[in-house]
Amino acid sequence: LKINQTAEVFLAHGQGLPSLVDEPDATSFELRNGQFILEMDRDIGRLIVRTDKRFKNRLHTGNSVINLNQWPDSGLMIAPVSNCQQ
Repeated sequence: LKINQTAEVFLAHGQGLPSLVDEPDATSFELRNGQFILEMDRDIGRLIVRTDKRFKNRLHTGNSVINLNQWPDSGLMIAPVSNCQQ
């Protein structure tokens, strides 16, 4: 199982953020409506996200949006599973 990352959207362009269309697996990079948008087609086995309460950290999946700031100022590992018990 893999995660397929299709985009990153961010408001501030700074150190460590993508800056060019030749980033790995990038398909386009643009400034749209005041946001930097890097579109991509990237398969990922696991995704590490560092949340920051100053920003709107969100994960968009299929039909839902998960607010990652419910775990503020944390490092989160997101990995696909074949069966999720609730």
